[in-house]
Amino acid sequence: CFGFHPYFVSKNTGIDCEMALDDLVKVIDQAQALGETGLDFRGKILESGGLSIDEGMAHQIDFFENQIELSKVYQKPMVLHIVQAHEKALQIFEMWGVPDRLGMVHAFNGSYETAKKYIDLGFMISIGGAVTFDKNQKLHQAAAKIPPEFLLVESDSPDQAPQNWTGLNDSSSLWQIADKIGNLRGITAEAVLEISTGNFKKLFSL
Repeated sequence: CFGFHPYFVSKNTGIDCEMALDDLVKVIDQAQALGETGLDFRGKILESGGLSIDEGMAHQIDFFENQIELSKVYQKPMVLHIVQAHEKALQIFEMWGVPDRLGMVHAFNGSYETAKKYIDLGFMISIGGAVTFDKNQKLHQAAAKIPPEFLLVESDSPDQAPQNWTGLNDSSSLWQIADKIGNLRGITAEAVLEISTGNFKKLFSL
């Protein structure tokens, strides 16, 4: 995937981001997808480039919308990083429309009600290590109810290790994640991974 992350956008000026957009256009044909892109409205991220909270939000939104347009023009699915900003992201897609190739919400950690809004737009929901934590009851409910044709599983290696994981997270954590999702759905870990693999190949035309 090629794209620029909300962290990058927040830390860089509008001029630098415009230059990055020009660079992105030069390489996007080589990409399977555009991303990670999206919105991250945590205060420490929004203010990381010296902007106020409101200015930081506007800055992220501007370049998120630019990347949505690139996704449409170049027919690339999107890999979305959305943190504390689902309402705004969904509002943007309602205004701008969704790319023909749609995409996935990466490392989803919200409720089924939120997931359903993305699903209704056509996006797949990708679940990682957060689902293994006992405290994430809303995510457990979402993982149990997401229609199989919209479900993806990810490790997010080296970040977001599962509960009680020892050492640096790696791709082998997929098994623990799939096992937890399988328990929630009443199916095996193998079945979860088979569903995810099929959806992954469909999304990325593999």
